[in-house]
Amino acid sequence: MDPQKLAFLTALMNDAKGQSKDNLLPFLMAAASRAGNDGMTFTDEETDQFYRQMKQNLKPEDQMRVEMLYQAIRKRK
Repeated sequence: MDPQKLAFLTALMNDAKGQSKDNLLPFLMAAASRAGNDGMTFTDEETDQFYRQMKQNLKPEDQMRVEMLYQAIRKRK
């Protein structure tokens, strides 16, 4: 993976750990906007990997919320 993308995703994962459940969607949408503004694009595989890693340390109900969010984002593409 491109080093710039890896650094962005690593920072995003670290920052996401401190987000409340209610702020997770706005946080991720803002991150996607920042990435786009910086000219970064992610393949579907890279995005899938990010969401799988993000869900690993969540409670089952939070994993479901993240999965629903991810599916909604994919439908918008």
